[in-house]
Amino acid sequence: MRVTITTSKPIYDLGEKITINGTLTLGGNPVTNGLVAIQVNDPRNQSIVFRTLNTGIEPSKPWLIEILDFFPCDSSGSLRTSFIRGSAAGFRISLKNNALSDYCVMVPIYIQYSDDTPFTTFVIYEGIIEKGQTVDVLTWPVPVPANAPLGTSYAYANPLKDYPINTGYAYSPEKASTFQITASTSSMYLLQQQALEPLKRNL
Repeated sequence: MRVTITTSKPIYDLGEKITINGTLTLGGNPVTNGLVAIQVNDPRNQSIVFRTLNTGIEPSKPWLIEILDFFPCDSSGSLRTSFIRGSAAGFRISLKNNALSDYCVMVPIYIQYSDDTPFTTFVIYEGIIEKGQTVDVLTWPVPVPANAPLGTSYAYANPLKDYPINTGYAYSPEKASTFQITASTSSMYLLQQQALEPLKRNL
């Protein structure tokens, strides 16, 4: 198989949205039901994006390695869907090996802010999952910057053989989850008071 990658232009300004297009071919023919593992590194060679995208129709199950569940959580692993700026977030994932043999698996997580800019990446699991085994993993803490954009952020979990840059491939489609980044309680109170000022002046 061959992956061909292009961008809309060779140079982008700081903060400008970058559009990447690609095609997957086999013997010169487009593959319409394939998975493509994507890794984007910055000029310092640090990974800033991991995604697993399909080329049209999502491949059918069963997958060798399957993500049973993936969600944001608190330090105890309980579901939590919002985090305050300057606090910490957690993530929990369940993986299952559906194959008849053991597999080496790594699962990088990519988190994207509400304004579509990268937040962070990290590997939530790396190791061997035995045949038929299910593993449950919790990562805590993931610091939420004090100046993080407010709104809905997206987290993507990618079950891979290895890093794409090392010719790693995807075992199954990515799993996405969302959570809210909110202002602190004091900030919310200040915003509420500012919104009420015009009403107070009219009383």
